[in-house]
Amino acid sequence: MPQQRPSASKHPQPSSGNRRPPRSASRRKRERRREAELRRASGPSRPRWVWAGGAGAAVVVLALVLAIVLTRPHASSTGPRPTAAPTPLPSALASADSTANGSTVAGVSCDPTSPTATPAPSSTATPSAAPSPAFAHLAIYVNGEARRVPAGIGVGPPRTTQSTDAGPYVSGGCLYWLNTRTYDGVIHVQPPSQQTLTLGTFFDIWGQQLSATQVGPASGTVTVLVNGSPYPGDPRAVPLSSHVVIQLNVGTNVPFQHYDFPVGE
Repeated sequence: MPQQRPSASKHPQPSSGNRRPPRSASRRKRERRREAELRRASGPSRPRWVWAGGAGAAVVVLALVLAIVLTRPHASSTGPRPTAAPTPLPSALASADSTANGSTVAGVSCDPTSPTATPAPSSTATPSAAPSPAFAHLAIYVNGEARRVPAGIGVGPPRTTQSTDAGPYVSGGCLYWLNTRTYDGVIHVQPPSQQTLTLGTFFDIWGQQLSATQVGPASGTVTVLVNGSPYPGDPRAVPLSSHVVIQLNVGTNVPFQHYDFPVGE
């Protein structure tokens, strides 16, 4: 009996020409990487300068925060803040010890500072007639270097020095009409009546020389500047008026140094 052939399946098998070969693992990996690259490429991209600008802004913000933190005073600090060291004073042109000891100099007397003391003979003006005190400033340079006008010129014995917030302050038993009480070169001008006193009288009270070739112990060509302008006459004749600023250059010329009088002077 002849053997029957099995019937063909109702679902035809796909031909080998239409069948998709299985993908290898490496191929799948490449495809996933490509898909990821496509997603990144399709998303929004920022130029490099945007990122650089953002980084720069972050650095600026961080610097500002650090500056605020470092400069803000700590709450635990209870002591006074440190102050800058005072500027060293230049050496004095000459000592104030050479000043007159109370005797009358060039018609200028040393008036007692004590209210109970007997007035000097030349101080005959009544208090109502006495003019308000004036203040002048004197700066001295010798060969380009500053020389200090000492405190205590025109202050009669016994002289005492007190320490104040503004620096040493010199007082004494009597005061000449021209005197220095502090170390800043300010000359107190207070005659008992209205009159003009000069720089030469101040040097006479100090006991120091002043001429066209001599300023105290320093010798050389003397240039006089008054309120910034050259003074052509005798240095001794410079008037000591209110808020006049005088500069004496011995030898090397130094540009005029402006001076601001403290409030109240």
